[in-house]
Amino acid sequence: FPKLEKKVTYIMVVEVPRIESHGPKGKMEITSNVRNADVYVDGEKLSSILPFVYEGGDGEHSLELRAEGYNSEKSHFTIQLRRKGNIHLDMKQKGSIYIDGVSYEMVRFPGGKFKMGSLAKKSPSGFNYSQPAHNVSLRPFRIGKTEVTQALWMKIMGSNPSLHPGEQLPVDNVSWWEVLEFIERLNKQCGTNFRLPTEAEWEFAARYCGAGQPFSQPDAWSGDGGLEQNAVLGVSTARVASRSVNRAGVHDMSGNVAEWCSDWLSKYGPEDQVNPSGPSTGLRKVVRG
Repeated sequence: FPKLEKKVTYIMVVEVPRIESHGPKGKMEITSNVRNADVYVDGEKLSSILPFVYEGGDGEHSLELRAEGYNSEKSHFTIQLRRKGNIHLDMKQKGSIYIDGVSYEMVRFPGGKFKMGSLAKKSPSGFNYSQPAHNVSLRPFRIGKTEVTQALWMKIMGSNPSLHPGEQLPVDNVSWWEVLEFIERLNKQCGTNFRLPTEAEWEFAARYCGAGQPFSQPDAWSGDGGLEQNAVLGVSTARVASRSVNRAGVHDMSGNVAEWCSDWLSKYGPEDQVNPSGPSTGLRKVVRG
C-alpha cells in the first residue's frame, strides 16, 4: 500500500468478480430478418449468427443487434426461470428512420449496368420519351421500400393535402416543389440526406431482380405474378405495401400513386450514360409508376 497523506480524501474502488450462477436459468431465443448480425446482451457480444438462444438468470436484460448495412436495433427482454421465450427484431437497412411512432424503411441497391428505356415498337409519330433503350451505369443507392405515407408527411409538414385521406395511404396531391420542401424539412429534423431518385435509379429499382439475374422487361409492371397482385389500380389509393413486393423488395413501383423523380423530362439519347441526372432545365419533371 502506498503511504497515505493526511487531509487528503481517498476513494476506494472495489471490483467484484463476476460469478457464474449454477442455479436455475431460463432461455430466450433471439431471431431477426438478418442472419449475420452481432448479438449483444447486457452490453456483451455473445454471437454473430442468428437465431441465437440466450441462457441466463431471471430478470430483465438489454438486447442490441448490429449488422453491416443496417441500423442497430435495441430492445429488452425478461427471462423467466425454467422457461423459454422468443424475441424477434426486424433490422432496417441504413437510412431508414423512425419518428414518434412513424417509420420509413429504405432498400439498398448495389448499382451496376442495365439497359434503360422501352423496347416497344416506335409510335406512329416516331416520338417516345422512353426511347431509345440505352446502357446506364449507376453507383450504389437506396430507395424507399414504400411510397411516403400520409402519417410521415403529417409528422414533418403538419398538414395533409391528400385527396384520399388515411394515415397508411400514400400521400397524394403534392407538387414536385412541395416534395422538395418535405425532404428539406425531413433532413433537417433527422440529420439525414434524403433526396428524390433520378429516373434511372427509379427504373433500376423497379426492374432489378437480384445479383447475377437479368432485369425484368422494361414494358411490363414491376413484380412477379399478375398485374392486380402487384399494383393498386383504379382512381382510389390503397394502404402502402398492400400488394406484393417486386424482386428487389420494393412495393408499389407499379400502381397506387405516381412518383416524382428529380430529372427534368426529356427524350433519351442513344449514348451510354453513367449516373445520369437528366438535363439542367426543362418544362416538366419526370413522373413514374
